Amino acid sequence: MARQKNLARRHEILRNTFMLLKKRGMENVSLQMIADKSGISKSLLQSYYPRKNLLITEIVTNFMTAVLKSLNATDFKNLNTYSKMKIFIYLILEQGIQDEGVERVVKSILITRSLESDT
Repeated sequence: MARQKNLARRHEILRNTFMLLKKRGMENVSLQMIADKSGISKSLLQSYYPRKNLLITEIVTNFMTAVLKSLNATDFKNLNTYSKMKIFIYLILEQGIQDEGVERVVKSILITRSLESDT
């Protein structure tokens, strides 16, 4: 039972984070805002996700997983993570799920990924 509550809380945190990011943009969302929207303390939020980028990574990973599961997984098993992410972003845009919020999230992911590969 506790595990189910934990998973439900994680899903709620991720959903609330995505909604805030979509509405305000990554730079304008704090952990405190996410905690408030989720009805929990900031310290409890940080016990699940110590940093905002971990939340964002999990959101993107969940989206990518859902999209790639809907496709033939054998076609994609040899692709690196960056290539899978590009396919995922293409599919989002192709489905017409483009607005300013999604665009901000996608751009920040690509910028973060680019900076990580430079180091």
